[in-house]
Amino acid sequence: MEKINEAINGKESVLLFFWAPWCTPCKLMKPSIDKLDIIKVVKIGIEDAPQELIEKYKVASVPTLILIKDGLPIKHF
Repeated sequence: MEKINEAINGKESVLLFFWAPWCTPCKLMKPSIDKLDIIKVVKIGIEDAPQELIEKYKVASVPTLILIKDGLPIKHF
């Protein structure tokens, strides 16, 4: 959780990728997400993520992508 908080609260824009190993759309998206090198990506497995993090970002399903800029979510898709 500490590494996630550091990434979220940093000055860089960050893409949070909430995923699950059993999620077919997640599996299909993962290779493309892995190739992103213009933005920092934090992959968060929902099965291991703290519930407070899932609630904070209102993750209702996977995959969920959230763009963070200056510590604030600016796009949720």
